[in-house]
Amino acid sequence: MPLYEYRCIECGEIITRLCDYELRDDPVGCLICHAETERLFPKPHIGPDGIYSYAPNIGDKDSFDRKQAKIDKWNEAKREGRQPKLIDEV
Repeated sequence: MPLYEYRCIECGEIITRLCDYELRDDPVGCLICHAETERLFPKPHIGPDGIYSYAPNIGDKDSFDRKQAKIDKWNEAKREGRQPKLIDEV
């Protein structure tokens, strides 16, 4: 079952609730002041893709340039009608 977060309208307390998908919009009372809460929609964590974009937190620029050169060779072979090798074989 997924976790859902709610914030109290009165005191601002954050409440985490483990519940079924169908019950996610059911009202949840604040555990401290018993006021109404609103459901929060936190941003999902999506890590950067180190192969197709420069991501300084997972690699350096040289590593990115080498990977990009392999991708460019693969795309060039495909444009010329040759059978491109797998990226690891380039």
